[in-house]
Amino acid sequence: MNLTGKTVRIVGMRRLHNEVLAEFIRSRLGAECLLAPGIHGDPLPGTLLLLDCLGADRESLLCRLRQGPLFGSSGAFFALFNLDRNLDIAKEALAAGVRGLFFADDSADTLLKGISLLFAGEFWVPRRILSEYLLSRMVPSPPVLSVEMPQLTRREREVLGLLANGASNDQIGSRMCISTRTVKTHVYNIFRKIHVSSRLEAALWIARHV
Repeated sequence: MNLTGKTVRIVGMRRLHNEVLAEFIRSRLGAECLLAPGIHGDPLPGTLLLLDCLGADRESLLCRLRQGPLFGSSGAFFALFNLDRNLDIAKEALAAGVRGLFFADDSADTLLKGISLLFAGEFWVPRRILSEYLLSRMVPSPPVLSVEMPQLTRREREVLGLLANGASNDQIGSRMCISTRTVKTHVYNIFRKIHVSSRLEAALWIARHV
């Protein structure tokens, strides 16, 4: 994926290491890469911030996640990299708005693939971790969501409830006695109305609104 015109800001104190990483991302993906020692100021909309977590302990990392205007209205998004798998911080990071998690033992190709998908509007988080986080944010409910969603029809709310619980289009169609094509139409309309572009984003939207 060519990311020419996109901006990645690498946040961390290890300048030499991060300069090498910036050049690698620039040469392989075409994105502009900037370095910053800390979280300061409002990043430009659409900027991906990569926060270097090498050597960080759990408490200091949680403190850093709460800093700055990263989760405000700037339109930027960010991910953690060089993350220790043993820190058990993924759910807190997702709750704070983190879109991606790159671990210290991930390969270079994994990093490039994840960055590309983040710019495509996806999340880069292990599926198990993301599923556990979503389930922890949801309360048991019937397929028709009880939260008020005046922009959605009753059938769309039912589809959204099933979708959020991981049902495929075929499973939703079987449950609601409608065709898969009709399910796809409902999903398209739901995404458009709640301003999301993927099932993961829709599930996170529900987690925030239920």
